[in-house]
Amino acid sequence: MQWLLGFVVILLSVGAGYWVYRADKKREVPYPWITALLRTLVVLLTVWLLVMPPITITHNETQKPVILLLQDDSRSIANALKGDTAKYRKDAEELTKRLSDKYKVVKWGFGAGVQADSLFRYKQPTTDIAEALTRAQEFYGQQNLGAVILATDGHFNQGMNPEYQNLFLHGSLYTVALGDSAEQKDLRITKVYANKKVSLNSQFEVRADVVAMLCNGYHNDVKITEGSTTLGSASMNITSDRFDHSASFTIKADKAGLHHYIVSVPNADGEQNVANNRKDIFVEVVDEKKNILLVAAAPHPDINAIKEALAGLESYNVTIRTADNFPSSLSEYQVIILHEIPSNNSNLLQQISAAKKPVWFILGNQSNIAGVNQLQKLATLNATGGALQDQTAAFNTAFSGFTLP
Repeated sequence: MQWLLGFVVILLSVGAGYWVYRADKKREVPYPWITALLRTLVVLLTVWLLVMPPITITHNETQKPVILLLQDDSRSIANALKGDTAKYRKDAEELTKRLSDKYKVVKWGFGAGVQADSLFRYKQPTTDIAEALTRAQEFYGQQNLGAVILATDGHFNQGMNPEYQNLFLHGSLYTVALGDSAEQKDLRITKVYANKKVSLNSQFEVRADVVAMLCNGYHNDVKITEGSTTLGSASMNITSDRFDHSASFTIKADKAGLHHYIVSVPNADGEQNVANNRKDIFVEVVDEKKNILLVAAAPHPDINAIKEALAGLESYNVTIRTADNFPSSLSEYQVIILHEIPSNNSNLLQQISAAKKPVWFILGNQSNIAGVNQLQKLATLNATGGALQDQTAAFNTAFSGFTLP
């Protein structure tokens, strides 16, 4: 079909050229064959562009699948290899060289974080295997990933347990186990929880999670110190080969400034990795109090209860006002507590809305529900009048979401 179409196009072009040639010949135009040739070419190109079939150009680019080598670069690897670090590096580089023929090999080292250079140095103080796998998933999750090779001794002292990690890798995951496959005795502090900033003269809690492997029969104290002063200790008795324990300390912030606390546990007999037996935390103690304004529509027992609850905390100054004695300025207050405000008798909508402060609404029989809806957009309240009932709280001993002191 295409050859027939091409023949028709050529025939039309030659016919148009011949028609111009005859016309120019009659008019005695010099060199009539030149104009005839130009007309033939113009008609040929024009008609061909109009009727030519579409041309599809296909460009194929072949990308090699990615092989990602995750190399544990922590200090424990040097101990696991027992002096064979140079031989291991040579073997690893030989493997990546052979894989490079068919794959694009990417090498990452990991410890506390992930880096793409300075591999095989084994100087990272911590190991976070889960973070390295997460980064691999985020970076190569949607790419042409052939496989991930994880070379590690399996010991981690930061992040979550990789056994319980949800991974969605498009390629396979291969592991290279380094060191002795037998579990070693290890006692480590996995995580420490503490506020970064506390108020002067307040009390705050520091909690430490301790995990022990093959330390059955160990008995000692988990301690928290500042300099040479021991601020607290918690007894720990290990009764199994796999053991975990949480120690809690309550500290009084009696001096402003940046405080350096150390949570530590004594080494177990025969323990080789003792670097993870301590954690350093820094807490800033600030000499400032938060001002709280409590505004009530009328005297109520709840007002005194809230005041007494906050009065025992060094971090807060509580000011109680009624609606008719509302402060002219709210700039000095960090939080506003409204007890049945806005009410049916006084709303104070403009002042409270302009302050743009965090507000705690306590609703009651005198509350103006429409005014409350104007002051906040998180929820629309619908309330109808009715008989009031006294409600009291009951302590649920079966609730185990958290432990009360």
